[in-house]
Amino acid sequence: MTMPSVIADYQKKVISAQLKKFVSTINQAIDLAKAENGDYEYWNVAQKSNTKNSQIFRDYLVPKLKINLSACENIDFDSHYANTRTTSFYFKAKKENCIGVLNDSAIIFDIADIYEENFIYTAFMVDVNGIKPPNRGAKDMFAFAVWLKADCDDRSCDMVVGQYHGITKGETGLIISGKYPPIMNGTRYNHCLKAALPSYCGIVLLDNNWEFPKNYPWNKL
Repeated sequence: MTMPSVIADYQKKVISAQLKKFVSTINQAIDLAKAENGDYEYWNVAQKSNTKNSQIFRDYLVPKLKINLSACENIDFDSHYANTRTTSFYFKAKKENCIGVLNDSAIIFDIADIYEENFIYTAFMVDVNGIKPPNRGAKDMFAFAVWLKADCDDRSCDMVVGQYHGITKGETGLIISGKYPPIMNGTRYNHCLKAALPSYCGIVLLDNNWEFPKNYPWNKL
């Protein structure tokens, strides 16, 4: 095994552990928010318009997190994220959409709140190891959404607008981008494993307990 391979394998193990911790942290925050405010249907989010920030996340989950909201002011985003390719085609890591930094250095960014007749979700990006490299989508940066409502039929559930590529009717809670990608050559994995498209790698990580499998396209992302 070459030295670059050894370094990459170590990096993947570290990032996997950080990703698992983040998922656990956000799920705990969701549970606390629901304990205080009731289930999603009781959260005060009805009759609102789509936003370019994750206001639902800010209103309901930030108060349940150990997060430094002023830390974004001290990050040189132009330097650390100059060549970032993420899981969201329209996302850019910058000070204006930085929500804050968790106590383990993970950085959380706005993406959007989406309010439609049949579904509501708040979407956000996380860089699980903070400003450390590689700062690339599906390597250490991952898009998630907390779904509050998915009252759609089979077709509209499968055609949700955005980077989340489908939802199961009635499904709510934390969902990683690319959990339901389209089928390619008989499997939902190939958009990530074969085409190396970062927005479709969520299902691969989710189905591997948030670990990077041996055939993960690490060097192509």
